[in-house]
Order: sequence, then structure tokens, then C-alpha cells
Amino acid sequence: MKQIYLLAFSFFLLSTVGFAQKKKIDLNQLIRETQVNMTQGKNVALAWWMPQEFWEFSFRSNEAITESQIEEMMGYVRPYNVFVVLKGEIGPLGNLTNTVSPEEMAESMVLKNMVDGSEYKVLGEGEFDANLQTFLSMMKPMFKNMLGKLGENMNFYVFQGLEGDGSRVMDPTRKGKFRMAFMGKKAHWEFPLATFSAPKECPVDKKEMNGTWNYCPWHGKKLEEIAVQ
Repeated sequence: MKQIYLLAFSFFLLSTVGFAQKKKIDLNQLIRETQVNMTQGKNVALAWWMPQEFWEFSFRSNEAITESQIEEMMGYVRPYNVFVVLKGEIGPLGNLTNTVSPEEMAESMVLKNMVDGSEYKVLGEGEFDANLQTFLSMMKPMFKNMLGKLGENMNFYVFQGLEGDGSRVMDPTRKGKFRMAFMGKKAHWEFPLATFSAPKECPVDKKEMNGTWNYCPWHGKKLEEIAVQ
């Protein structure tokens, strides 16, 4: 139990970690790319997809966590897609309250592959690893401590992460497009994410561009990949 709490806490310690071929992964950028904010006025709505890369990079950002501990925890999360979803309303005193229960939210959620039309529903307790359930249960009070009322209203939802052939349902490093619908809201993710794409530059001014772009939006020139040192 103490070990799991340490691993959970490590998520918020560092912003960058190493990746293959010496490419630096910016954890803050990954979080930005996987969060979808649908807030309108006083109606707050947020969907945050936590792919397995998020978990692994977070674990590896803490040197106190051993390789065996990382592998153990990754064994819990790899088979699933974990989301944090929030829907609430800002009151007259600035307080945030949930407008629906976690059960109502889960019942309304549908994750859809916009390429092949496959749909997925939230897994209920007992339908995914009990160790993952324990881990996520310990994360929730941390959100509350760090983010106050906002964190208190955030809840975790777990979806299937692997197909029958072992391939990933959502892979941020490969081409794909997904949508999550819940309580009248729709969140969209399209990949590969820029976080995992080789950086590119404009051949005119050598300005670094989003790795998922093909052309410079200012000069109209085809972008060139930047060699990783």
C-alpha cells in the first residue's frame, strides 16, 4: 500500500523524462494534448485520457522507483485506457459542484473509434484489475489535496485498452481518431500526438513546428524533420 502511494505521488514531481533515441518527452505537453476542455461559461466539462505512456513516463521521472516496481505497475495499467472526466457547475460563490453522479456519468459514456466505428463502454468494478482499482482510489484524494474542489469532483473511468489480438484500442503514436460522448458533451482525440512525432522545421526561417504538420502555415513550404541529436 505504501509503495503504491509513492508511485502515485511521483506523477507530479517532474515535467520531462527520457524516451527512445534520446528524444525528450515533455510530460506537460502530453497532458495538454490528452486533455479536452469543453467548459462553457459556468458549465465545466473536462475529459483527460491517460494513455499508458503517461503512466510510464511519470513512473520513470522518479529515480526512487525501481525497474521492477515500474514493470509491476505497468502490468496493471497496460490492458486499459484510463480517463479522468469532470462535469460540474460553478455556483454563485465560485464553488464547483457535480451535476451528475459518477454512476450516471459512466452510464452515459461511449468511446468510439471514428475510423472503424467500434464502440466501447466503461468497465465496472470487477471487470478490471483490482490492483488498478486500488491505485486509482488512492489517486483521487491526491487530486482533492492538490486542486481543491475541482479535484474532488474528478472521477476515474476505465475502458478496455487491448483488442482480442493484443493490439491497442487507442495508440497515441499511430494514426487514429477517437471520440468520447458523455452527458451531451463530446471530446475528440486525434493521433499521432505531437509529443511522439519527430520535430519539424520550416525551411525558410528554420522555426520549429508541430511534428504532426506537413507544411508551414506562414510560408506554405513543406516542413523538414529535425535530426535528433
